Amino acid sequence: MRKHIVRKSLGLVVLYAVIIVGIFVIQFRSDSIIRKTIRSMRVTLVEAESTDGSAALKNQFQIAYNGIQFTGDDSNSVEYAVGDSTRKAVLKTYEETENSLSLIFDDDITITFSLSEVAANSPLIITADFPAKISYVSLITKPLTGYSFTDQKAKQAIVEGKNSSYSLLAPMLQDSRLLLLQNSKFASYRSYVKQAEFSIDAVANLAGASKAEWQNSLNTLSATIISEFMRLSQSDVSFAASLSEQTVIAYAAAMSNAGRYNEAINTVPASFTKGTKRTYQSAPFFGTLAKVAPSLEMQMENYKSMVSHALQSSSCDVFTTGNIADYFVINENDPEVTRVLAMPASLTNNNFTVAQAAGILHVYSVLKTAESANAEKLIPVLEPCIKKITDSCKLDNNKIRLAENDTNLSVIAAVNAGDAFIEYGTIEGMENVEKCGYLIVNSYLSDLAGLDLRTMCEIYPIAVHDNPYYPHFAKIRDLDGTTIWAWTIARDIKITQDENRTLFVDIDFPLGLTHYVMVVGINPFRRIQIYNMDFRTDPQFEIYNSSGYVYRSSMRGLLLKSRHKSQHEIIKLYYREVAAQ
Repeated sequence: MRKHIVRKSLGLVVLYAVIIVGIFVIQFRSDSIIRKTIRSMRVTLVEAESTDGSAALKNQFQIAYNGIQFTGDDSNSVEYAVGDSTRKAVLKTYEETENSLSLIFDDDITITFSLSEVAANSPLIITADFPAKISYVSLITKPLTGYSFTDQKAKQAIVEGKNSSYSLLAPMLQDSRLLLLQNSKFASYRSYVKQAEFSIDAVANLAGASKAEWQNSLNTLSATIISEFMRLSQSDVSFAASLSEQTVIAYAAAMSNAGRYNEAINTVPASFTKGTKRTYQSAPFFGTLAKVAPSLEMQMENYKSMVSHALQSSSCDVFTTGNIADYFVINENDPEVTRVLAMPASLTNNNFTVAQAAGILHVYSVLKTAESANAEKLIPVLEPCIKKITDSCKLDNNKIRLAENDTNLSVIAAVNAGDAFIEYGTIEGMENVEKCGYLIVNSYLSDLAGLDLRTMCEIYPIAVHDNPYYPHFAKIRDLDGTTIWAWTIARDIKITQDENRTLFVDIDFPLGLTHYVMVVGINPFRRIQIYNMDFRTDPQFEIYNSSGYVYRSSMRGLLLKSRHKSQHEIIKLYYREVAAQ
């Protein structure tokens, strides 16, 4: 009985062995491995014999190169998305050249791996071609044995081995997959050299980290804006129609600072000066004060709404708003302004964006310069803001480049961050921070050939602070519980009051030039004198060849045309019946 059981068991073992061997024999007879080497790229494909004896490519591949591999099979296939559904792509065929391999899948999907150079460490370029209905294509991406992914982010991963490192850049990296998107069908894999951690102190002695070179960059920016504006105005018939107010203001300010004020006013196309694009921003150059004054009122209301929203949402985006620092200075006693300035320090994570960090540093610098007590409220977050900007910096060939979340910052955003360093470093006496700011700005403005006129004009007010001809807010003084301020291009405006409560408005502007100014916070007065002569309000005052005014009670605004017969034009506002001198 026992012998029968043993004999039966041995028979089953032999039977199973025959079956297993048969399967292997059939498998190896029906599948053939295709191995190719394209320079240093190793390609493995599998070809299967069909029932009719012909060969067909299986849905299976592996591409290995310098520590990384891209794979696909029936279990982990290439995937693609159409609408809300994800589908599996099936490999149909391939094409090769001396430096590339293209995998062709169903649904018109092609993924190409190509080496751009002959060298062993040539960059590997991965591109895709697929129909518009497909939003993305993804494939399994893994390190080879002996390598590992380090510092993996949304769009970049470092592949490190014992003796070499590589950088994988892609539109998206997610769950061991590389995604090629409809609007970004390109990825690259190349040698990576680790850089030392960026240090503010380490860049302070580089050639570009100097105030002299920074000033040269700003001078070049101003000169380029002027020359490019004139060139386009003479050669481009559509130039006038496409002008933005920002472009005109920067041009006029740069020209004025070069001693060409009247020429600037006269060379701006009439279609702009008389058109509908203008707001309060360009009023100091071109007038029409009564018409554009409501836009100034509206802007101040917008600032107020932004502050309220920031408090409700605990958002620091308000600090990125242009001229918001001046609003804080003008309204420093407003409880909501006080609260919003204290808000960043109340946040527990200090997780600012680069733009927010730069905005906070800028606001602090403006408040500190204005000797506002509110500046102290931002002190707790100044170091985190400096760190945020520093962490975004990378030194490349003695130039600084800024990136956030694997995305390079625009030149405007980068210059804004560099300028925040310059302002803060200067005010606080932190020389290395100041020099780092110079290097950032110089890195982005060293070659203006790649910037269009509009971009340069948007950079101008960020980087240039010593040009009084650029329209700006100016807090003049507090009087009887009211803050008096102006929107102006004057060098300086002072207001004094005598024992009869008469106000003397002293406007400093070059002799013989005419400009327009809106002084806000002026209470209604009995009488006004300009050039020691009584003036009456006149809606047509701007067309006369003299100074003049209108008063707008809704904003308590004195809207002045100031034609300087002397450098200091004095306007007297009488509030009592006193003898005019």
